[in-house]
Amino acid sequence: MGFTLHKWKADDMESTSTRHHTKIQLDSHGALRLTTETFTVPIPNPVPKTTTARQDVENHCQPLSYLEIPKCNDRLPPEVDLGVLDMEPRQLTGLDFPLLSWAKLDREDFLSELLRLEACPQPGKNTVLSSPMRDINALFVALDANFCLRCCVVSNNEINPSLSQGWGYFVEDTTFKAYLHDHKGNTQEKSTCSNHNAVNMADVKMKKGCDVTGVGMVVCARHGMRLLNGVADLQYGEHYVNMDYAFASALHHSDAMVLKVSYDIACQWHKNLYKRMDNMPSPLQLNLCDRDLMFLVPKFHLPTHILSCQWSFSFNWTKGVGQTDGEEPKRGWANLNAAASSTKDMGPGHHRDTLDDYLGDWNWKKLIRLGPSILRRIKEAIPERNDHLEDFEELTRSLGVKFPNQVAKWKRQVEEWESDSMKPNPFEIKNDGITQASIRLQLAKEEARLCVGEGVLPLHSDVTPSVLISTGIDLEEQQQCLCDISKREMCMTDAQQARFQQRTNLLMRRIEAWYQIQDLFMPGARTLRDEWTEFTSRLHSPEDVPLFLPLQIHGKAACPRQLEVIEFRLREGQAHNALSNLHQGLRSRAYILKFKDRFLHGQGANTRARNCLKTFDAKINAAATRYRVAYRTLFTLGPLLGQVGWKDQLQPLADGDICLLADTYDLRPGEGRRWVSWIWWVCGYGKQATEDESDNGFQEAIRVEWCKACARTHRWEEEVRLLFEEQQCTLRFLEWHVIWWMDRTNTIKTSDKALAEGHRAYAVHQAELWHRIGRSFAHVWRDTERFLDHADAHKPKRLSTS
Repeated sequence: MGFTLHKWKADDMESTSTRHHTKIQLDSHGALRLTTETFTVPIPNPVPKTTTARQDVENHCQPLSYLEIPKCNDRLPPEVDLGVLDMEPRQLTGLDFPLLSWAKLDREDFLSELLRLEACPQPGKNTVLSSPMRDINALFVALDANFCLRCCVVSNNEINPSLSQGWGYFVEDTTFKAYLHDHKGNTQEKSTCSNHNAVNMADVKMKKGCDVTGVGMVVCARHGMRLLNGVADLQYGEHYVNMDYAFASALHHSDAMVLKVSYDIACQWHKNLYKRMDNMPSPLQLNLCDRDLMFLVPKFHLPTHILSCQWSFSFNWTKGVGQTDGEEPKRGWANLNAAASSTKDMGPGHHRDTLDDYLGDWNWKKLIRLGPSILRRIKEAIPERNDHLEDFEELTRSLGVKFPNQVAKWKRQVEEWESDSMKPNPFEIKNDGITQASIRLQLAKEEARLCVGEGVLPLHSDVTPSVLISTGIDLEEQQQCLCDISKREMCMTDAQQARFQQRTNLLMRRIEAWYQIQDLFMPGARTLRDEWTEFTSRLHSPEDVPLFLPLQIHGKAACPRQLEVIEFRLREGQAHNALSNLHQGLRSRAYILKFKDRFLHGQGANTRARNCLKTFDAKINAAATRYRVAYRTLFTLGPLLGQVGWKDQLQPLADGDICLLADTYDLRPGEGRRWVSWIWWVCGYGKQATEDESDNGFQEAIRVEWCKACARTHRWEEEVRLLFEEQQCTLRFLEWHVIWWMDRTNTIKTSDKALAEGHRAYAVHQAELWHRIGRSFAHVWRDTERFLDHADAHKPKRLSTS
């Protein structure tokens, strides 16, 4: 059907200014009104003009008025496909025109400008090259590889070349392939950390039928934007030679002097990196000696590393990183993997160009959402900073009473390690803290001092009071072990029953021998045993026989107070030992689970793994039972003996507390926001232990907990500073970018006036685009300074620890 518009062709018109074309809405000028009189043929069912709607195109909303045109066909639904506009008459709205225009964008529109990291420090653009705020003006980058984005052998670079020769996010291919050819004989060092497949299996990745097995990428670890020339193809596994080239290619665009580099195998990759950088092509050689580099492992990957790496490469303990977690590459893979099924059958050039488009789209989305994103993070970081600061100050105040000199020493150790990582790491635990063995050693030394110094003779030549009670506690644990076995093994073979009976007989003989010694130290226990035997009047298995330790006879028979004190101290050691066994059991169980999920296949292998898991479950349950028995004893004896302070570390153990410190399947927050289960921060500190009285184990455990609390507080303080600096960097960069585009209008060199005018109009359009983005960010962030001032006015005053 034909119809005539009076003078205008679409819902919006272009008003020609002296600089460039600017779009305005016709509805605001009353310039367009179509009626049934406009058409040359009768129109059935005319539809009047509707109310103003809103359209969301290219990620921003603007007012929209529907054209007043008739409903031409009752059979067509209003949501008819845009592709049939020329096939059938349909209801046409002003929303169709921008949608159709947007859907037909060509390659040049997508690659019109590569997006830079406006929130990251860029000397000369948004920061000063010699800025004194080195940590705040550091560039955070993260490396990772993705083996979903493979490319099959369907073409070659001669037939299917890339239209972008290093102008996008991928590295320049010709120089890259020449570099790989020159270093194809390089052997990769084996991992000295855990068995990292990224290191040890870099040469054995399946390549059959694939020209590219994946891609390696360098991204901004703070905002997730992809770095220019920071993407490189992988031919086998995660080869250092490929990742080195992507790293050098991305960083040669940056003049930042402080770099925080995150990589899940950074503990291995950073070795000899300086030497490998010297072998780069001359345009990409980086003089890393002039830069301050720090290598870290992402928080999610760190628990799989050995302990020494966990202390040395942790974001949680490193100065100047804020709450950066290093996991930004993983978040981006989820978006990019959607293209894997399409790009794997493309030619090499088309493969890279398509991924370039996806990466540009990702960066654009990150850029336009940067304003709300930083605002949300600021609103989250300021209360977290104040909460952690308050908790840390309270901890420092309480420890300062008992350990005034040590707290100042710990503070110096943290500061020295932050300035020089070769100094002793204050977060590393160097001993085991409280154990049953250490308590027994202390009691033995005290008894020896009584015998030698004060001439107190023991009641028995071979058994002292501490040996009596500790042996009784050991017998109690053996009783519990036999009880667990009898409940777990309901159907035992004859051989199993024979072994169980032998253990039962041996335990009974040990208990009877212990009874004889007990009668010397606790005469009242014999009377209670006789009464219990008469009351039951039947035979009992040894796991059911009462031992009548000091707590069990308290108030029923006479018992020396010394024995009650000894039991209290040994029970405290037993509780800590049980927690240590609980830690070990949980870690072992997690390792078996990961090994099973990753390597075991088939019914037989999984059945054996399940049996192994049952063994560790039994150990975990036994440790939990021992702890609960010890805690009940402490809870009862503590008030009777006037013992205080032990509750600072030991708490009732609920089933929900028995969980891993860093569980792969645990969805709770990590170190920066933790609470973690209290069983992992027990350090063996009681209020009765002072700086002079406590041993190295006590102070060591307290030191580590204080240092961790200090680090958490510092990281949140740094996060607030980083976010406010990123605000300023973003606005300064956008101001620079506007000026840069306006300067382009004066550097156009062409004799074609029409072409020059087009270039000039495009440059002005880009300048105004970035100006509008900067203005919108400034509007979003208009209240952040006031929010910070209000929070600062209510945060606790910092205490001096010197």
